[in-house]
Amino acid sequence: KSAEINGLSGYWFFIKTTGDTRREGWMWEHTLSCENLQVEGTTLVFGVDKTEESKCVLNMKAIENGKIIGKTQIGEHTLMTDGNADFDGATIIDSVLLQNVKYVVQLSFTMHGCNKSGSRELYFAWSDGKKKFVALPEIFSFDDNESLYLPTKSNNGIPNVLIKVVESVNRPGSYGYNYDNIKDHYEYSTEIFKWNGEKVIEINGKK
Repeated sequence: KSAEINGLSGYWFFIKTTGDTRREGWMWEHTLSCENLQVEGTTLVFGVDKTEESKCVLNMKAIENGKIIGKTQIGEHTLMTDGNADFDGATIIDSVLLQNVKYVVQLSFTMHGCNKSGSRELYFAWSDGKKKFVALPEIFSFDDNESLYLPTKSNNGIPNVLIKVVESVNRPGSYGYNYDNIKDHYEYSTEIFKWNGEKVIEINGKK
């Protein structure tokens, strides 16, 4: 049966656990993780809590042997407050050349607002030694296109160096609806970050 809470519709699911402590009850769709990722003996689970149409909070947890060993929460301010944000899924990036990092989790969102659509990609490095997620630079493509290059063995990246590239399009002034013979002008800016084994530090930003 569907229910509406804070303007968001979702179904209720009957849940029954197994093991020594058995519990059962009902859980609402938007507080229940329906997908997970398996990576090197660790299970990553995700739960999206949309309090309003334009607000979204994502919870990510790392679980080993049935116990939560690390977690993080991505608040609504990180996503989008004027529009709509939808969680698309997660991807594991392994073989990263970042000190003390086992892998990186990439979280993808689709953004809607101002009659346009865009995307936001959040990156979290998993520090296996300290058992915690560390936020890396994020990219937000709406009017501009942004890319983040992580150093991995497959792309022969520079160890402990992350590069963010922003592509901006500058069109001529007001030219109405006549797009013929109009040539867009592209500008690129680069931000370089250094990973020191615990966090990222921006060391350079230039056009």
